[in-house]
Amino acid sequence: MIISDNPNIEEQIVELRVMVACNYGPSGEPDFYFCKVRCRRAEYNMGDHYSVAERKAEDEGYGGKMVSFDEHDIAGKAILDHFEWDSASTFSV
Repeated sequence: MIISDNPNIEEQIVELRVMVACNYGPSGEPDFYFCKVRCRRAEYNMGDHYSVAERKAEDEGYGGKMVSFDEHDIAGKAILDHFEWDSASTFSV
C-alpha cells in the first residue's frame, strides 16, 4: 500500500504486511511473527523491510532461523490473507 504519493517513485512511502517464520517463538515452539513495515520504496527494493521485521521478532522473543515473506512474495500471497491484520504492530525502517 502506498502511504505517500511522492513523484520520485524511490521516495514513496509504502506499507507492507510481513510474516516471519521462526524456529521458535516465545513459547519455545516453531511460530510465525506478523507485522506491518513502512519504508521508502528504495528501502523496500533493498529488502530492508525483512530486516526490520526479523529484528522486531527477535525483540519479542522469537529466534532461530528466520525466513520472511511480504505480501508480494509467492508464499506471502498464499498465507498472509489468513491473518487478522488489524492486530498487527506497525514499524518504520
